[in-house]
Amino acid sequence: MHRTLWLIRHAEAANPVFGQSDDQRPLTPTGAADVINLVSYLAKESATPAQWLWLSPALRTRQTAQPIAQLWDCESMEDSALYLADPFALLHCLQTTPADYQHLALVGHNPGISQLAHYLAAPSDQDAVEVDIPPLGTVQLAFQGNWQDLRLGACGVKSYITPSRLAADR
Repeated sequence: MHRTLWLIRHAEAANPVFGQSDDQRPLTPTGAADVINLVSYLAKESATPAQWLWLSPALRTRQTAQPIAQLWDCESMEDSALYLADPFALLHCLQTTPADYQHLALVGHNPGISQLAHYLAAPSDQDAVEVDIPPLGTVQLAFQGNWQDLRLGACGVKSYITPSRLAADR
């Protein structure tokens, strides 16, 4: 079965302030504007919408995911295991996605998102994505099989979107 996977790093977040836990850092005004630009781009491009969106419970990932989930009219699932997760914890979560969902998204944190994108990308596509995906960097991957079949080099990179690329396209 043909499947689509969107890996999205949360948008730019505010620096921590004294007494604030890391998971409560909100998006900056720039980060919030970048999310609006990404949503507009995805709407115009008629990108394959996710049917299910995994996200970390951190405020910055929720603020990033909410407008995207609204555009795609998809179910969202927060999982505390995704907060600052390594690529293998992210992969394990993705592999537990119900089989009837063909198109999936995950909004998370670096370095896990960047590492997972490079882990999953086919060797021929490794150069299509920066080693360190910037805030709101969005990688669309495609592969054949079931979610449990996600593994090293199994995915082709369909697109790579960053806020700077969107700004350059205007």
